[in-house]
Amino acid sequence: MLYNVTTMASTWHTVATQDTRLMQHQLGQVFALPKDMVFLNYLRCHDDIGWGLDYAFLEQFSITEIPHKAFLNAYFRGFTEDSDARGELYNDDPVREMPDSAVPPHLFADWKRLPMKRMSIKSKRLCSLT
Repeated sequence: MLYNVTTMASTWHTVATQDTRLMQHQLGQVFALPKDMVFLNYLRCHDDIGWGLDYAFLEQFSITEIPHKAFLNAYFRGFTEDSDARGELYNDDPVREMPDSAVPPHLFADWKRLPMKRMSIKSKRLCSLT
């Protein structure tokens, strides 16, 4: 049994971008594996999300690694207009942290101009634990 870290990172990418293409591609690869392989899927881990996404696949949509990782980190910290997130950087050192205004906007400013396949989110609540 293996942790499926790729599906976890791809899920959070899909939430931030509302673009399902990477998730569809990644799950297609998982479903093509032999049926006796077992993966443990999860949405949260005890430490950082390394954003180990398939950037070779994403490049066909003009998405490159460094600006995209900056966008994801900004989105999940609530630094983008359309984010309600309140996340924090893993292993962050608040004494050495740059102020919010120092986040380089050019790293994620062009994201909204890229063509994307949108998914429908019926509710802001993505999961409920009871």
